Amino acid sequence: MNINVVYLLFFNILFIITLQIGELLYKRLKLAPEITRKLLHTSGALMCLMFPKYFTDQIYVLILGIEFLLVFLASKYFGFYQSVNNVKRKTYGSYFFPVAIYAAFLFASYIGNWTVFYLAVLLLAISDPMAFFVGYFLKKKKSGSPKTFGSGGKTFYGSLSFFLSAFIISLLVLPHNQMGIATLLLVAFAVSSTTTFTEAVSTYGTDNITIPVVAIAVLVLFNL
Repeated sequence: MNINVVYLLFFNILFIITLQIGELLYKRLKLAPEITRKLLHTSGALMCLMFPKYFTDQIYVLILGIEFLLVFLASKYFGFYQSVNNVKRKTYGSYFFPVAIYAAFLFASYIGNWTVFYLAVLLLAISDPMAFFVGYFLKKKKSGSPKTFGSGGKTFYGSLSFFLSAFIISLLVLPHNQMGIATLLLVAFAVSSTTTFTEAVSTYGTDNITIPVVAIAVLVLFNL
């Protein structure tokens, strides 16, 4: 049997187990669906970081992406996986997510540079949820709601947390041996500032695809 098929089955099982854990957290522990949705978002993105190690052909990542796009579409239509779908706001983020992962994988494999994949996925896995959780819990404070901006209800401290985490991630992921410290700081700032702005203005879950696209575009601009 093709080893890629084995890995495909492994990731299918892993993602399904993760979704089921999200359902348990939602139903048994009564966690808000906004919380379980973001926890699944983070865990799913972190698992996707293993793709370059295990898949030698992008077709298997495409198959995974199509499978889970269909799962999310079906769950919305038939009313299951409430830990993902039972949110009050209108969002298509779960549909954009597998598309973004595959696009980043395809582009990185095409140019032979996995830095762009790791950076794009880490921003989705860490910076995006961090911005959400900071804004979410600030809004929950009884002492008053923080000021929000834009139609997406983003908060200043949420965007600040995105920027700081994106800056640190960029410093860690970017190829230090290919650039001086000044260039490293410049590129990290460019990535973190542009993706912070992108996250702040993106609505309806489109940040799941706009964040990685912008991050990759910045790296291409700097020939990295």
